[in-house]
Amino acid sequence: MKKVCRKIKTFFILLKADIQLRYAIREADRKHKQRGCRFYVIPNLNHQLISRSWSEIKQLRKQGYFSAHASENEFILESFYYTPNRFNQILSDKQRKKKRTSWLNYVAQVKKLS
Repeated sequence: MKKVCRKIKTFFILLKADIQLRYAIREADRKHKQRGCRFYVIPNLNHQLISRSWSEIKQLRKQGYFSAHASENEFILESFYYTPNRFNQILSDKQRKKKRTSWLNYVAQVKKLS
């Protein structure tokens, strides 16, 4: 019975995380349409997803939230989603699935679901 309850709890935690990712992606796309620059979906200190532009990330780097040596390419690799840049480089469906899976794995590690 405990295993069933744990699996149900895990299911709802991951469902909530998936909904949170979809919401953050919509927010990043909306901001991208308004401002025209690339936005990255990254977790904040409370493990909630936020969308930030590169200029906002540079300010956070200066405040010590990220390494001062972290490059834009590293954020492309580590973010859970990013909008197209001015050259219209977008995520493929395969990359989106991989980043979604990495977000769910991140949540599972933070919540210690395994």
